Amino acid sequence: MDIKPLHLIQQLKKEVESLKDKCNFYESKQQQDGLTIRKLEFELQQVQKINKELEKENLRLRLNGVAQNDQFDPVNLDSDEEEENEENMEVPQLIELPPNYVHQMQQRTSKNFHKCLTCGREYERSKCFFNHIQKCQQTPKVMSNNQINSTTNEATTYRCNEPNCIFSTTHIPSFKRHMHSHGKDEILCEFEGCSYTSKSYKRYQNHIRKNHGMVRSYNHDDTVSNVFNSRPQYFVPV
Repeated sequence: MDIKPLHLIQQLKKEVESLKDKCNFYESKQQQDGLTIRKLEFELQQVQKINKELEKENLRLRLNGVAQNDQFDPVNLDSDEEEENEENMEVPQLIELPPNYVHQMQQRTSKNFHKCLTCGREYERSKCFFNHIQKCQQTPKVMSNNQINSTTNEATTYRCNEPNCIFSTTHIPSFKRHMHSHGKDEILCEFEGCSYTSKSYKRYQNHIRKNHGMVRSYNHDDTVSNVFNSRPQYFVPV
């Protein structure tokens, strides 16, 4: 076992102590850095609060008609500057509201304030309400059979006034469709031995497709107008 001299042992002790001092120094510095960071964060929060208060104060001054850059200097009573400042002071102009402004705002905040007495529908906008009234007065109220029976003891029966027509119903849309069909001409089936007639062109097409297995087709011809009904037509199998 090698025995180190005394001066080497002392030198090693000094190095260990210096290392301990360095460690303590870095630890204290780290703690100080953490304290400074927390201090800076706290100061930043304070600055943000002050900025918010300043913005609120500036907004209040703008609403009161005072400019943001105006300075409130103490008034000197011994000088005539106060009178000059009063003469040159710009008084903020008040916004004049129409007399029915409050009533309009109350109506705007309350929803569905226009109600139709005929059908009971409610509207918020006056223009839509007036347009609805014009249409509602021209057309009767559309009600289902259950609603009619619940409101009245007997359902209202609508009968066709055309001669040789015995159509009658309590359903208003069906009655309207029937009355509209009186102005149309009947379409005769073009196939031999078929006596089908209909006033609806779509029903006529369905009849040809289902019963005869044919579909109406149109051939394009440059000599004929491009109007749909004026093109030459023929039937093709489905």
